[in-house]
Amino acid sequence: PWKLWTLFPDSLRRRTYLFIARNWGISRIWNVTRLPFGLALKRTHNRSPDIEANSIRFVRRDTTIPVPDVLDTVAPDGKNNSGLLITSWIEGETLSSWIQRHLLWPAEFQKNADAILYSDSLEEQADALANLETMFPEVNVPDDHPVLVELRDALTQIRSLPSPSSGPQICNTNGGPTIWARCRDRCLLPPVNTITEFHELLFQQVSWTSRLERLRLIAKPVHSRDYRITFTHSDLNPENILVKDDHLVAIIDWEFAGWYPEYWEYTQLVMQNLHIRPQEEFWKRVGFFSGQYTEELKLERALWHSTGDMSI
Repeated sequence: PWKLWTLFPDSLRRRTYLFIARNWGISRIWNVTRLPFGLALKRTHNRSPDIEANSIRFVRRDTTIPVPDVLDTVAPDGKNNSGLLITSWIEGETLSSWIQRHLLWPAEFQKNADAILYSDSLEEQADALANLETMFPEVNVPDDHPVLVELRDALTQIRSLPSPSSGPQICNTNGGPTIWARCRDRCLLPPVNTITEFHELLFQQVSWTSRLERLRLIAKPVHSRDYRITFTHSDLNPENILVKDDHLVAIIDWEFAGWYPEYWEYTQLVMQNLHIRPQEEFWKRVGFFSGQYTEELKLERALWHSTGDMSI
């Protein structure tokens, strides 16, 4: 039935999906609306929905990683109408919520938190705040917990997918542009043949050009190294990882996916978990990258804070 339905004109399918979303949409998070009948509608704005759809199909075909089914795509039409991606809806709890339920805080945490809330003494509140700043939670699950094991396996499979045998080496699954992100900024990076060309594209995006000389100094130890090119999700935000009954049930939001230098998954993962200590602790427990890309992360932080809306 879906194949038959997709033969109808884009304009009709677009109106139908948006009508259902407007009148019977169950929930909406960012640009994704949950529809009835076990469907999800994602607006891709002025980007082709096929970029993400092809990545999902590629991962579904060549790995055992749980991902949604792609059911339909409707291209943007140049009339301020977004591209639409229709997939199956997967029930699950976000990883960020799951992590919160598995945190173990030091015994003195609640006592100091209560002092900040209820003490009439500014001195006591200041002391309690200082104490809290030294307290960090532990992720209270064993190393062989299914969620950790299945995430390690998923990352292993993702990074084992071979790069294109011909054509551009840093590209999306169609050999086309990858989507580059700095916070809310989004743009397409053209496919390139070498990591050196990719690095130069990142420098071309820097909005504080007065920082370029210092950025290139920071980049020197990174750009002097040889890297493998590996398939990369590129947006492992914990909202994009779904868990149910203590198992990984889906990794979603593959629009940034493609082949990148091997360190890219790690640097994007850290930047997606900025200053969120419980999530940082969780990924340390996953232990997949073991912190081997410290110089690369230093460069990525500098580029983030010199590019687009993050440079303000």
